[in-house]
Amino acid sequence: MSSVTIRKWMRLSNSSCTQADSYRGSDTPISHEEKVAPFPCFPHHNIMFLKTHKAAGSTVLNILLRFGQKYSLRFALPRRTNDFSYPEFFKRDYVDGYAPGTHFNILANHLRFCRKELHEVMPADTIYITILRDPGLLFDSSFHYFAPLVPFTWNFGGGITVEEFLRDPWYYYRPSGLNAHLLKNLQAFDLGLDYNLNSTDPYVDELFHNIEKTFKLIMISEYFDESLVLLKDLLCWDFDDIVYFKLNMRAGGTSQLSNEAYSHAHAWNGLDLRLYKHFNNSLWHLIKSYGIERMRSDVKELHRRKGQLAYTCLERGGPVVAENVRNKGLQPWQPPGASSIMGYNLRTNLSAELYESCRKMVMPELQYLSELGVSLWLTKLWSWIRWLVRW
Repeated sequence: MSSVTIRKWMRLSNSSCTQADSYRGSDTPISHEEKVAPFPCFPHHNIMFLKTHKAAGSTVLNILLRFGQKYSLRFALPRRTNDFSYPEFFKRDYVDGYAPGTHFNILANHLRFCRKELHEVMPADTIYITILRDPGLLFDSSFHYFAPLVPFTWNFGGGITVEEFLRDPWYYYRPSGLNAHLLKNLQAFDLGLDYNLNSTDPYVDELFHNIEKTFKLIMISEYFDESLVLLKDLLCWDFDDIVYFKLNMRAGGTSQLSNEAYSHAHAWNGLDLRLYKHFNNSLWHLIKSYGIERMRSDVKELHRRKGQLAYTCLERGGPVVAENVRNKGLQPWQPPGASSIMGYNLRTNLSAELYESCRKMVMPELQYLSELGVSLWLTKLWSWIRWLVRW
């Protein structure tokens, strides 16, 4: 969930960061400790995760929060809500407790990327990672998730389907509309790019080059487990650090878009499509360098551990529809008027220690942030307003 619609008064043009300087300084790569030998190897603690929207970022966030707690690391957390004043470009002052010279270990909540500001709150050896998703599938998911959030999110009155929109997107879309970025090239926007940039613009190659120099790993949602194995290797983590249960998962699973609408979604999100293809290729270069057979073996081991934990932790071994989640503290946030995001029930016979470990693995983002001390009063206020007017 994003609180983007709370701040209707925002104007992105007032930000201190622009596309031109989102990656300023990227000619001098961020200091990454390259592993020159298998040993010694120590878990890396300084991590910035750009949590893109609707691309399995909630699951990665949960992995990072659990890892940070395991090692008593310091989180960079937002104030009053669950994002860093998104959709504005990130600023150092958006971090709760920031003061000049203060550095944090892990920063992973939604933001619009601005390297020069992030550099002020993260150590020099921070490893930057993010995740991308097939833009056709992402558009379907984001349309379902964000369209009903408020009447002003999209430039239409509501009541149309994603397929209707994709048949004639320019009829509905206005580039200057409030939160128009949610409707076109959302991943490019999150990365700090101009989401209305034509995918054939020669400038795109330079932007991608800067992204490559900044991010040590760009995960791909469709190859999530392979991406996690690469993340484990990059950060010198253990298998237990990357075991997960899917969070913020839509009931029904895969997209129901027709082949025609899927193609239209790709054409409409041309910059995202080029971004996705480029970094999907990059991921597969990394997988081949890692070793195909070695990767298969490690993914198999990850699946084994996931299955073991699912049997241990979860009632009936898997997710349930939201209304069937008995513990209200583990119920995920739902899009207005829907009950489409799934959650989990834990077994009732767990020891206290095991219950706590399992609970953290299935805990939705808002509840986890609350436990870490984020007040979320702005997010809660907006939820109350939505309930009051029955949005």
